[in-house]
Amino acid sequence: MKRHGTGVRFPAPPVFVRRMADEGCHVEAAPAAKTGCFMRSRMRRTTPWQARKGDAMDGSFHYVYMLQSICQPERFYVGLTENLAGRLRAHNAGKVTHTSKFLPWQIETSVAFCDKSKAVAFEKYLKSQSGRAFAKKRF
Repeated sequence: MKRHGTGVRFPAPPVFVRRMADEGCHVEAAPAAKTGCFMRSRMRRTTPWQARKGDAMDGSFHYVYMLQSICQPERFYVGLTENLAGRLRAHNAGKVTHTSKFLPWQIETSVAFCDKSKAVAFEKYLKSQSGRAFAKKRF
């Protein structure tokens, strides 16, 4: 615990926050609502040699998205893109053969990933039977 001039005790940040900051990473931490401890909200690597293959160093994200048909609400489509708005326009314009039968579409859920391999793995999971059950229950 650290003491500041007001006499109020503030908890020290968790070990992983300090350790990643020592390794040259930029960590944005936000205080948790009830616990008063810190949670890691986003980590960005600051040097190119620390980046793994597929990491988004330029601030771009890989989106895994779930579309729902407006005309037939029981129809869903899961996909992966870097340009979410452009991809939705392509779906609604009928340029994607798998979704052209059930136009128009709206975005039900989208998840952004910095790491492309994690985005691909999550998309693959959502397209599996277990992932469809998860999406139906949680999204």
